[in-house]
Amino acid sequence: MLTFEERRQLIERIRRFPAELEALVAGLQVLWGLHGRWATVFAGLSEADWQRVGVHPADGEITVEDLLRNYVAHGQAHLDQIRRVLAARGVWV
Repeated sequence: MLTFEERRQLIERIRRFPAELEALVAGLQVLWGLHGRWATVFAGLSEADWQRVGVHPADGEITVEDLLRNYVAHGQAHLDQIRRVLAARGVWV
């Protein structure tokens, strides 16, 4: 996962890209805001909260801990996709 400073630097680098990538910048900013809000929620959970069980439409019963693990993996997959796209355009260092 990227640190706050790495995200800030990435946003600054992307801002210098052609206008066609402006939507990417806007999307990343929205996602990072959402991630920050989720981090606040997760940081406030008790040990018992982490073991609470809910039902995921595709995965069935999962704990809050499982939910976070899936959320992180999903986000990492998107970051990897973004890196591949940027590398293919020759703009990822």
